[in-house]
Amino acid sequence: MKGQTMLSFVPLHLSCLTRSAKLQDWLTSTFGGKESLEFLSEDGWFHRGHDFERGGLRNLDGVWMPHFRSGTFVWTPPPAGGQVAVEQLRRARVKRQSSTHIVVLPRLFTSIWRKQLYKVADLLIE
Repeated sequence: MKGQTMLSFVPLHLSCLTRSAKLQDWLTSTFGGKESLEFLSEDGWFHRGHDFERGGLRNLDGVWMPHFRSGTFVWTPPPAGGQVAVEQLRRARVKRQSSTHIVVLPRLFTSIWRKQLYKVADLLIE
């Protein structure tokens, strides 16, 4: 191993789209076109994954009301961020039920996030 640590051989920081170049094309052809799917980045887990869009208006009472738009979201977190992504997915599903969420995760670190994913998912394909 030439003095390298064992963790340098385990890609915990790479998402499945980074590890497989053809996966994004396969997901878009299987689940709809590029217009219907939104691939979320880490920032999108906290905003767009909860159906928030940029902008909004103030109502008659002067309270800021953001714009919401449902969609089909693809969550592709790296294994080290899987727990955070699944937690945000659970919150998003409770708040807004009209969106569709597709989660694609590598099978590393599954003991941390798998139980929560089973609770929130309608369909699991392994």
